[in-house]
Amino acid sequence: MAILDFHENMDFDELCEAYIGKLKSIVEKARRKKWQGFLQHGASFKKITDAFIPLYAQKKPRPKKDEDFERAELEFKLGKKEYYQGKYREAAEHFQNAASLVPQKHSYHGFLGLALKKMGSYDAAAKSFKTAISLYPVSRDYWLSLGECLEALGVKSGAIEAYAIAFLVEPSDLKPIKKIEALDPTANFTGKKRKSGIFQKLFGRNSS
Repeated sequence: MAILDFHENMDFDELCEAYIGKLKSIVEKARRKKWQGFLQHGASFKKITDAFIPLYAQKKPRPKKDEDFERAELEFKLGKKEYYQGKYREAAEHFQNAASLVPQKHSYHGFLGLALKKMGSYDAAAKSFKTAISLYPVSRDYWLSLGECLEALGVKSGAIEAYAIAFLVEPSDLKPIKKIEALDPTANFTGKKRKSGIFQKLFGRNSS
């Protein structure tokens, strides 16, 4: 199998779907093996991501900078101001307006998800993060936030998958691994008998 299961003839949606499909395939195989050897996939998957990004840059939709775009950017700017002031409901309204005007911008959907998550609207937030991911699948933050929403909704399997993908796209951060261990007591990332988690295995002490 080639490193990449996509090519330059694919359109943007096909490209992102192929990349996400590769991520999910690796995660599914790792789950069947109780996560043994999964930590090593981060470095190898980085090669796939590094090859994906230039193709993504070529194919990504570029919104026409018209009146709608200008209005969307203003709504987004107002939304961020409200968000950082802790006014999440007002921020969500601005982000929703921006996303409705220019649905191709992943950041609009991502910030909408963040505001909804702060409000405790986890189902709606998860949908926004899924949309953001479909437009920008290499974001560790989107995958991690999706996992947190699914976990809050009690969708354990989906949360674990999202956390695992968050690690694959950003293998220098072990926070998603710790979250998987908290949800799956059978997870064994080292192949050794588990005592108190991957952080003890890596650093020789508890991470609490």
